[in-house]
Order: sequence, then structure tokens, then C-alpha cells
Amino acid sequence: MVNTANITTNALPKTDLVILAGGQASRIQGQNKLLMHFDEKNQLLKIIDALVDHVQQVWVNSHRDLDLYSSLNTELKFFKDDEAGF
Repeated sequence: MVNTANITTNALPKTDLVILAGGQASRIQGQNKLLMHFDEKNQLLKIIDALVDHVQQVWVNSHRDLDLYSSLNTELKFFKDDEAGF
């Protein structure tokens, strides 16, 4: 869990948040880590909820599930790696 208690909104200029969502997830049978639920909420939404007030834009770097991410938050921006695969 991200602790934002010590972050003051005026201390730093807002910047973009990039969530790196790549990898094969071989230890969890290929499941998408960002879409997994812990504490009744998926990880992507937990990250966004914790940091949205402190960033200008949220980006996801991923090679899959971009439509699913968009359906959860329409303000997300995306980019893929130049290299194919993992």
C-alpha cells in the first residue's frame, strides 16, 4: 500500500505516474497482476486511488489488456514497449 500521508500537494509540481505492467507473471499462472483483487479492489484502481491527487496523468505501460484498463478508468493513457514479447 502506498503511504501518501507525508506528501504535501504544494511541495512538488505534479508529474506523470507510469505504471509498469509487463512481465509474464509466470509465478501466478500468467494472471494480470494489475487486475488481481486484494482487499476487494483490483491493484490498478488501488494505485490510482492512492496517487491520483498527486499526479498530472496516469500512464500504463503494458502489452495486453489495454481495453480492460480503459474500461476501469477512461482517463488512463497507454503505451507499449518497442520490443515485442516480454
